[in-house]
Amino acid sequence: MSYLSLVSLEKRYGETLAVKSLSLEIERGQLVSLLGPSGCGKTTTLRMVAGFIEPTRGMILIDGQQVHRQPPHRRNIGMVFQNYALFPHMTVFGNVEFGLKMRRLPSAERRQRVGEALEIVGLAHLAERYPAQLSGGQQQRIALARALVIRPDVLLLDEPLSNLDATLRAEMRVEIRRIQQELGITTLFVTHDQDEALSMSDRIVVMASGELVEDAPPVTLSERPHRLFTASFLGARTVLRGKAVPGPEGKVFVADCGLVATLPEAAPLGANHMVLRAARLGWSHNPPERSQPFMTEAKVREVTYLGDDVEMTVEAAGQSIRLIRPSSETPPETGAAIWLFGDSSAVAFLSEPLAHA
Repeated sequence: MSYLSLVSLEKRYGETLAVKSLSLEIERGQLVSLLGPSGCGKTTTLRMVAGFIEPTRGMILIDGQQVHRQPPHRRNIGMVFQNYALFPHMTVFGNVEFGLKMRRLPSAERRQRVGEALEIVGLAHLAERYPAQLSGGQQQRIALARALVIRPDVLLLDEPLSNLDATLRAEMRVEIRRIQQELGITTLFVTHDQDEALSMSDRIVVMASGELVEDAPPVTLSERPHRLFTASFLGARTVLRGKAVPGPEGKVFVADCGLVATLPEAAPLGANHMVLRAARLGWSHNPPERSQPFMTEAKVREVTYLGDDVEMTVEAAGQSIRLIRPSSETPPETGAAIWLFGDSSAVAFLSEPLAHA
């Protein structure tokens, strides 16, 4: 049996259905991310699990016990908020201790558990400081310690890294994942950041318009997405409509704009979209020496330096196609005529009439 279960969960605000019949099973010790654009229902889902929002219908179960009718303090759930929500008038120790005081634990046990929680996040030496005296990363760790000190059955993380700079975000991704795995705590993590979801999760649940679009491990979603919304939202990709037709050697895929790619045997029957992965495409000034599953002449329209990478926008058959290459390569000049190509890892095919709204 799954440890955290959402069963046909819905939330309606008047005529607006914010979350639509969402069912999700999370095993004990897993970290599952809810990933999607703003307004897709991921935070509403998290707050229903926390008990801050009452579901319109459906059930929430933790370890087989229904909790959707219980108030938040009866659910034994730890939550880390986007803005940390630390009490400014309390020390670090006081902030972490607060939940234990509400549970009326003896003073000696509170001191022991606060000390353990601060050790876990590496900030025991800051116990007597106040939140205003801490950096953003330190405040985030204190908020995590406060959530962990009650020894929750489930940990909820609501965009906890969004207020940190890029370097701190990368560090805290590693730190949160390390702590979560060491403690073996079942965790539901809300984010709109693809890198966070891909690097931290056992599974990613992609959401759009209040619905579950796709649910799979990060590698599966990245390498073999089954839905157009996932393919378009997750990573830098170009999606082209078209159809499979007989070719000189089996079948080929012909995009509506005229671009052609070899259709592999593993492609779904009735494939009607081609997905080009920007980071897997290559380019050259001359035609490739060997035939590639996808290759075409193109013109460079824009070159953008991104530090470790260079992003190019090229035009082929009237279509804009993104291409990402290491900045160690000398990029072509804007306006240059090039050949664009991709092997089987750069091209995928999907069968879906319309992209998910």
